[in-house]
Amino acid sequence: FNIDVQRSNDGGLTYVDGFGEAIDPQTFPTAGGGAGSGNIAGQLHMDQSSCESGGNLYSIFVAPDNATENAMSQPMRSVYVAVSDSAKLGLPVFMFTDHKVYTSPAGSPGAVNGNNQIFPAMATDKFGYVYAVWSDQTNIYYASSSDQGTTWTTAVRVNSGSTVGKANVFPWVAADANGHVVVT
Repeated sequence: FNIDVQRSNDGGLTYVDGFGEAIDPQTFPTAGGGAGSGNIAGQLHMDQSSCESGGNLYSIFVAPDNATENAMSQPMRSVYVAVSDSAKLGLPVFMFTDHKVYTSPAGSPGAVNGNNQIFPAMATDKFGYVYAVWSDQTNIYYASSSDQGTTWTTAVRVNSGSTVGKANVFPWVAADANGHVVVT
């Protein structure tokens, strides 16, 4: 699947097709659709800060770790964030650059189940930081970026205690104007 981004200039009454595609040409062999696993998209998020990153558009998605895994329809064990700093320019087409956030280690639930259990989520704060959460159906993970999604902190498991018999899915993240982050 491709992640096509559309924009409305009239409050959602109409949308213009194909303003941008969140999977860049370098990531497409790993995350593009067709005969392979493809990808599962999460949410889009617009940076509303007054920082230099204000107006950036972010899209989080999960996909296999490399082109070979994609071609072999392997689990979607890597988390990516697509970043468009051209979306705020109002051009007819805008471009994205994809950055890998995390890859589940071999043998882990994420490598077996994939990180698509269910959709990943993200948030930004008023300082321009980007936050990502995702699930491997056993655990919920969190990472953050202070450089507009280019590099990410080491992923941290945020659920506690035993997960046996419990489904940890549908993570969500919110950030306030002061940089406080909540994961549910």
